[in-house]
Amino acid sequence: MIRTFEGPGQLGAITKLKPMPFNPITQLKCQSCGSIHTRPHKEGDYIFGGVEEKCPNCGGSKHTIIAIYVEDQRQPPRKQT
Repeated sequence: MIRTFEGPGQLGAITKLKPMPFNPITQLKCQSCGSIHTRPHKEGDYIFGGVEEKCPNCGGSKHTIIAIYVEDQRQPPRKQT
């Protein structure tokens, strides 16, 4: 992706933006005990889809996917000394 900035001292300056890597997270809700936990996203996951995985809380095997999201990977700007 290329952006052009036109500001004071940057007339027509072109900068390249680096693509940021992302790691999707899937949030699951156990249908037995109602506990909510997360795991890395797997191909085929979709909201309100049912999955069979062992619950770390009660040992139940049926879960519902309640959210799929990406955590913010941006780093805060460095302080110049």
